[in-house]
Amino acid sequence: NSQRYKQLEDDVPTNDASNCSVCVGALDGALLQELCTQLVEEMAGFEANQFTLNVQLPSSCLVRERAAWLYATRPPDDPAGESGLNSVVESFEDVVDLKEALRWALIDPVSRETGMTNILEAPLQVNILVKRASLEAEIQELDVLRPLLPLPPKQRKRPYHQGAEEVVDGSKGTGQFGQVSDSTDSIRAVIKALADPQSLQLLVDSILFPPPKPETPSRISGTIEHVPIFLTGSYIKLSRQLPQTAWIIDGVRKCNTSVQEQIEVGVIKAFGADLARFHSAGREDVDVRMLGHGRPFMLELRGVRRGTLPDNKLSEIQAQICESEIVHVRGLRVCDAAYVQALVKEGEDGHIKDYRAVVHLGRDVTQSELDTLSSKCPIELAQLTPLRVLHRRTHAVRQRSIHALRGTCITSRFILLDLTTQAGTYVKEFVHGDFGRTTPSLGDILGCEADILQLDVLGVRPKSESMQPAKVIPLIPEQ
Repeated sequence: NSQRYKQLEDDVPTNDASNCSVCVGALDGALLQELCTQLVEEMAGFEANQFTLNVQLPSSCLVRERAAWLYATRPPDDPAGESGLNSVVESFEDVVDLKEALRWALIDPVSRETGMTNILEAPLQVNILVKRASLEAEIQELDVLRPLLPLPPKQRKRPYHQGAEEVVDGSKGTGQFGQVSDSTDSIRAVIKALADPQSLQLLVDSILFPPPKPETPSRISGTIEHVPIFLTGSYIKLSRQLPQTAWIIDGVRKCNTSVQEQIEVGVIKAFGADLARFHSAGREDVDVRMLGHGRPFMLELRGVRRGTLPDNKLSEIQAQICESEIVHVRGLRVCDAAYVQALVKEGEDGHIKDYRAVVHLGRDVTQSELDTLSSKCPIELAQLTPLRVLHRRTHAVRQRSIHALRGTCITSRFILLDLTTQAGTYVKEFVHGDFGRTTPSLGDILGCEADILQLDVLGVRPKSESMQPAKVIPLIPEQ
């Protein structure tokens, strides 16, 4: 499987001989030199001018750092005196913390060797993670702040009928305050605990006053990752044997390719991405063409190694896609990440859709009969989940609307049906009725059996536009 980011090949162990009781060896000179070398080598695989260096420390380092400062600044006669502790709190705010010191130690040499500038929010993210080798030691040190830390997820108060004040300890008396984690929530909990005035006395009375030298060295690992890049446009599907995304059932591929694969191949190569995720404003069936101006889509690129392209490159990629006989693309461009939520939401209920279908009827009809269809709109439908999608859709009745309807005779029993519908309408089922699961159906309205032979999507439009069927329908738009 493709990786979304570049992982440093090996964790870098700290030097046991210089395993500091505060930084747990993270600021060891030899370690930093080796880490810088690895970072520079891996960052060479990315085309970027700027980077952001992020450092994540074990939660216990925050506790050790505060305890060490308390010990170093303790009053000579009364180390636990209240006045002395208060003065320590004020002066600690001026201390350069361990995370910032590690960033300072790495940023200059990495910038110098790569030629990249470090800024606050760059697309290229360099993430450094310091881990304690001993989980048991980590738990023991964090347990110093146990009275100020939140209960673990497994700890809960008994229901009132079982004794409301009694606490059930999911850790079974192990003395742990919960699962040790270096997640953002865990670190925030420790920071909040250290801000509590009670933490000062807890630290003074603990095994960390002063912090002992760790028995085992820590390890440092890192990842280098470019933030995802998002592209948008509209696709036109000219084949009736093409799914929107790869169609695989029980490990067996049903179609050779898909709309997504036709679009993404050139884009992934151009940006040096590992993979792409496809988002769209709805989808059409495999045997339904998507014509007109196309269906809006967004491509989310992960594991990007090239953050920007020349101005004309996207136009070239679009032209290459349009050389295909089955998929064309319009308006390919970079967009913001927030666009995906709006795109999906609009696909659900923010659009009206134009369709054209070839329909076979069970009796002869005249054009004058078909001309009466438009006067019956809007038609309110009750659609029970179609049988063909019942295995993957919730069983429910959906209320949908046919906004406009127009029929044109091809022969006495074959008609061309143009219709404009609410997004989410099952058009095939509206035509044939799905054994009475969609009411009313076209067959109900005309008083005969009706079956759909071909279906095309002619347009996906905002609700604000006219509800009438599109009059001009370009099958292949100008490039």
